[in-house]
Amino acid sequence: MKNKKKIIIYSIIGLLIIILIVSILLVKALKEEDSKYDEILESKEGIKSEDKNPISLIRTNNAVTYYTVDECIKSYFRMLEVEDSSVLMTYLNENYINKNNVNNNNILTVLEKYNDYNTYRTVEMYELANFSITTYYVKGRIDHQNVYFIVHLDLNNQTFDIEPTTEDFYNDRINNQNDVEEDDVQNIDKKVYNSYVYKDLNDEVTSKLYFADYIKTMLTDSEEAYNLLDKEYQNKRFSSIDEFNTYIQNNRNRFNISLEFEDKDISEYENFNEYYEFASKNEKFGLTSYLVEQFADYTRYICVDGYNNYFIFYVTYPGTYTVMLDSYTIDMEEFIEKYNSSTDEVKVGMNIQKIIEAINSKDYQYIYDKLDDTFRNNNYNTVNDLEEDIRNNLFDTNEVEYTNFYQEGNAYIYQLKFKDAQNPETNERNMTIIMNLKEETDFVMSFSIE
Repeated sequence: MKNKKKIIIYSIIGLLIIILIVSILLVKALKEEDSKYDEILESKEGIKSEDKNPISLIRTNNAVTYYTVDECIKSYFRMLEVEDSSVLMTYLNENYINKNNVNNNNILTVLEKYNDYNTYRTVEMYELANFSITTYYVKGRIDHQNVYFIVHLDLNNQTFDIEPTTEDFYNDRINNQNDVEEDDVQNIDKKVYNSYVYKDLNDEVTSKLYFADYIKTMLTDSEEAYNLLDKEYQNKRFSSIDEFNTYIQNNRNRFNISLEFEDKDISEYENFNEYYEFASKNEKFGLTSYLVEQFADYTRYICVDGYNNYFIFYVTYPGTYTVMLDSYTIDMEEFIEKYNSSTDEVKVGMNIQKIIEAINSKDYQYIYDKLDDTFRNNNYNTVNDLEEDIRNNLFDTNEVEYTNFYQEGNAYIYQLKFKDAQNPETNERNMTIIMNLKEETDFVMSFSIE
């Protein structure tokens, strides 16, 4: 009898322990699920919500919320593109609906339409925190024009609504922050389609977002892409937007493949085999390495594809950046430090990497400027002559192998093997580069191709 009681007691204790463990795990899971919510409420520019003025307007500095709102607007444009009135009605702000007498029958005539919805990008974003509702004032760009939205996120219900607005209203809110009044939206009812999911971000995902965003901008809105260039870099690399457009045209095939690799979902292919064939053949056109570095006033994202093409982003706020499109036009501090501490053989190799990058970027002017004067005068009257020679003898996208190195006096000779990255069966080309090192990181060179 006593043994039976002990068994019952032990069983109850064991059951209580199991319940306790399950409870702890559930609480931990809930805390992890709510971590992004807490980050929204407590980490806006490093200021906890209880210490903030509840109606202060600030520049959005939280990448999770920025890309979450960005995705809400992109969902709006996707539904506008396919003219889905019922879904759009669930997205729109109730006050906007009532004020403009919007209904299922007239919504497509009330809302402004565009030609190319895929060109949308968020330019800047400000936010107004109001307890469980946060209001976002968004400036975007689509079809070569600016657009403006008010987006509300209900942090309790995880719902959103959208209200198109005007440039004047947006600028008035941003420029007259002392006059900002508390938003009158108290909650957003959950409908069939108006829920949002926080964007899941890490350094790799964020690097890919910037990489794909800028390539898409170059392909769809070159004026905007030109304006996003770092100003010092822009002045040194491109003398005009026409020269920048030529750069885009020369690299359009590469950019199209890179964007499809990074931006196109597997569901958009006919079947998995079609996707696998494309992905396996073109994976080097995607982002293959990245480095994220935090500085006092910005974050730097160094993005590199499989063919050693660089995209260097200087991000001041989420989605707000300037960019450099190579690593050779302006030497970064890290390059200079490594260069100065290296042997001459390594220095020559680092310079040749610049030349290879310039060849793959179709930057013939850079190569032309680095040619030895005598060699240039004897072989290429103009940069166009050099371009014709390289186009005729090398490939659209090159993979390079170093085969030999030796020195003759002050000249350093590297022998390289060039392969067609897209057509491996194509015959290889051999290039010999003769280089002389100059002051600091400067150099001159001559070359031959067989």
